[in-house]
Amino acid sequence: MITFRTEKRTRSRNRRVAAMWIVNVTAMVLLAWALVVSLGETVSVTGRSMEPTLQNGMTVLTDKAIYRLRAPARFDVIAFTGKDEGSGVSVKRIVGLPGEMVHITGGDVYINGKKLTMPHETTRCAVAGIAQEPILLGEDEYFVLGDWPEVSEDSRFSTVGCVPRENIVGKIWFAVAPLLSVGPVR
Repeated sequence: MITFRTEKRTRSRNRRVAAMWIVNVTAMVLLAWALVVSLGETVSVTGRSMEPTLQNGMTVLTDKAIYRLRAPARFDVIAFTGKDEGSGVSVKRIVGLPGEMVHITGGDVYINGKKLTMPHETTRCAVAGIAQEPILLGEDEYFVLGDWPEVSEDSRFSTVGCVPRENIVGKIWFAVAPLLSVGPVR
């Protein structure tokens, strides 16, 4: 008789522990989902312009809140909307900051007359586009490039141009798909 009650209490306690565990995990998943939805969004990478950092078809998370706390920084990978209303979201890397002079010559990028050394793998900018002449960025403008400039439509071309701060959606910080590519974006 005593053994039966002890077993019954143990089973009851185990059920309560399992139920609490399920409730806690569910609450954490819902909280994480709510934070991602309210502070960020997912963006699908289209094209090969950000290779090798990001590949075509990858899904990445965008931190929409970070630029409320600090200004966008050089080499941040960002999501931004185009000039035209209804244009989609593009993903590129910031190389020029507000007030700086950007010039591309001989395949190299110069900021305020100094050659820019990229901290990531990239190819040279064989086509300078509108940056073949020095461009002075406005107080809220950013110059963006793809990591693979040879196939990138970026600030070198008038279709994109310099990106106003108000068009920046947020900083790309984490790749979520495909599964083999999951991890932080640098």
